[in-house]
Amino acid sequence: MSDAPPKRRLPVLQTRAAGDDDAGEERPAWHFTVVGAVMAILVWLPLAAAASSAATRLAGDPGPDGAVPVHLAPALIGLGALGYATASFAAGALVGRFGGRAGLREATLTGPIAGAVAWALAATQSGPGPGAIAWALLLVTMAAVGAGASHGGGRAGLAARATSRP
Repeated sequence: MSDAPPKRRLPVLQTRAAGDDDAGEERPAWHFTVVGAVMAILVWLPLAAAASSAATRLAGDPGPDGAVPVHLAPALIGLGALGYATASFAAGALVGRFGGRAGLREATLTGPIAGAVAWALAATQSGPGPGAIAWALLLVTMAAVGAGASHGGGRAGLAARATSRP
């Protein structure tokens, strides 16, 4: 009835021969920590831009000196911290879910590493800064918020990994 030749199907994943040297080699767990930290930064950038835009709308006209009204400072800081915590949670969940040999420790480290990189970039900018004590407090705060959020994301990712296994 049908004279058409059968469809050829190409393999999507190729299996390696048993004699291959690098067959089945998994990445070390710390690789996923670096991948998660990069992911946290990449997720955090658009969230920080959205928080900055919302902060500008909240502040309205900053005035002639460009300063934000003092009563809005907690809201502005909170929006930035929420974006950072969300990005850290997402990075921890990524490492927890798809991290191979990586576990909760590697997932938890993604947030503080991303925060430390961002902190270092901000601390090295030229111009007057808030002072050494304020920078140190900021680093400790970012590490704590990032660790807590990425730890929660890591737990969620590990739970998703456990339920996806046959």
